[in-house]
Amino acid sequence: VSYTIDATFQGTSLTNVAEITEDDGDDEDSTPDNDVPTEDDQDDETITVDQTYDLALTKDLTSAGPYTQGST
Repeated sequence: VSYTIDATFQGTSLTNVAEITEDDGDDEDSTPDNDVPTEDDQDDETITVDQTYDLALTKDLTSAGPYTQGST
């Protein structure tokens, strides 16, 4: 499962819930698509979202210099 998280998201976790919604009738201990979390046809998973980022900058010089303070 892949998540794409919006850049404006401010929370610390996301929960994905999935449930089998249809079967051929041979699952005797669950009813598909009835939203009962204790049945084995439904599961959830919470992931932690860190509110940090990694910023890396690279500076490439176009000439060898010499350079003085304030040069552009």
